[in-house]
Amino acid sequence: MRELMLSYHDTGRPTIQSYGVEWPSTQPLLWASLNPNPGLKVMNALGNSFIMACLPPDHKVYFAVATEDDPKKLKSILTSRGERFQEASETIGKKTVGHGLFPILTLGRRVPVRLNTLFASTMDRDVISAVLEHNGSPQNLFILPFFVASTEPRDWMLEVAKFFKPGVKRNIDRSLIDSSRCIILKMWDHGFDFISSRVTRAEFETITRETVSENNL
Repeated sequence: MRELMLSYHDTGRPTIQSYGVEWPSTQPLLWASLNPNPGLKVMNALGNSFIMACLPPDHKVYFAVATEDDPKKLKSILTSRGERFQEASETIGKKTVGHGLFPILTLGRRVPVRLNTLFASTMDRDVISAVLEHNGSPQNLFILPFFVASTEPRDWMLEVAKFFKPGVKRNIDRSLIDSSRCIILKMWDHGFDFISSRVTRAEFETITRETVSENNL
């Protein structure tokens, strides 16, 4: 597995990542990272395989995508698959437009920045591929969260909305861990984090081997 590095963490370690995990240190929790070689060019394909390998037949993947623009392609794919989705929008600040290439000809003006968040669930590989295309969005704060669960995780949309807010400490709440089989975080181009109180290390390593095999790594 030279192209991928697998590492394990504990909830008591100093927070060196861009989020924290709210979980009692006295209770078992699997928290791992799957990081590809920086030169690996199959990140989205790898992510698709990894997420689908974590998905039992009777479960769904719940996800959220935050963008400044309307994610029309993703909504089109969801609609074509008969998948329902919800949207939320709020103003998170302002930005200057009109400056840059022609500062002499334009004065520049401040316009509101809207954060549009789409919430949905799926069992469809093509939908997951479309979601992974948004991995570099600064509105996602460069993290894409996926929740694998047999039923809709309690308050997950509310928790994810807080997770996407800029300037606040981001945490994976215990309620999300309790109500999910596992949580997968796509960490921009740096790989994937995996959090679960139900999946064993042996099961996770089997999933990882399946992912490696499918991508010929």
